[in-house]
Amino acid sequence: MAASDIALTELRDEVAALGNTVQSAITFIDGLASQLEEVQDDPEEIRSVIASLRAQRDTLAQAIAATPEEPNPPVPPVEPVA
Repeated sequence: MAASDIALTELRDEVAALGNTVQSAITFIDGLASQLEEVQDDPEEIRSVIASLRAQRDTLAQAIAATPEEPNPPVPPVEPVA
């Protein structure tokens, strides 16, 4: 497999992973909106939803902080196609 094929495969994998992340965020936001609509007239339930949201935020922040940053790998040179 040529270096350009490897780079293209890695790029496609990154785009797919980003798509999954975006879809997860959309699902989360939709779920949050639904929860708030269900409890909009109950201040105690609204506080409960807020507490849950903050707990999830904190869990995400801890997971991000615990993940070491990986340096960007060098991009292999692309050979021109004749």
